[in-house]
Amino acid sequence: MSITAFTELNVKPEAVADLKAILKEILPDTRSFDGCRGVEVYSDKENDSIIMLLSQWDSRDHHARYVEWRAETGVLDRMGVTLAGPPVGRYFEQVDI
Repeated sequence: MSITAFTELNVKPEAVADLKAILKEILPDTRSFDGCRGVEVYSDKENDSIIMLLSQWDSRDHHARYVEWRAETGVLDRMGVTLAGPPVGRYFEQVDI
């Protein structure tokens, strides 16, 4: 079953532009990664240091393989220096009601 992953990034105020540049660079590869159905990026209207990534995946395993790949490429380390704290991630499945 497909999943939606929410990842909240608390960015250092002085590094918001840097993080956005990294995301702009890497998201084309993310969107073409096996199992990725799409990725959207949102900024909190009241605090632009809060960035939310909303991504849809064929399965949680697909997302896990993606995160592992990103760690291997060093992108997570590049992003990490822009963050004020660890990312907060959650997985959701659609509920038919």
